[in-house]
Amino acid sequence: MLKVLLYISKHMKQYNLYLHHGENIMGKYKVRGDDMEKVYQAFGAKVIRQGFESGVSIPQQIAKYQCFMKAIQKQKDNCEKIRASDLYMYLSCYCALYKFHSIEEDHMFLKIKQR
Repeated sequence: MLKVLLYISKHMKQYNLYLHHGENIMGKYKVRGDDMEKVYQAFGAKVIRQGFESGVSIPQQIAKYQCFMKAIQKQKDNCEKIRASDLYMYLSCYCALYKFHSIEEDHMFLKIKQR
């Protein structure tokens, strides 16, 4: 289940997006606006499109995304360093799994406006 909490201001268009797994914050990302579809288009659509262009089926894509996310979660649990590019890929995998309706309930998006 995707839980969204929004603090919206008419004058501010820059937001921070926090991605949680359990009690850990997996990543913090800067996004523009509060539209979740635009967040998906910015991060998840490209990964899905590249998968289809490579001839990978939906079940295979789901398995790859889940495997990558589990590897990053394991690194986070073991207090290992995680590259910024891997965190962006983590968000891309999350958005792709959300679009395929295959996401677990222990993730949450929380958007807070920047001050």
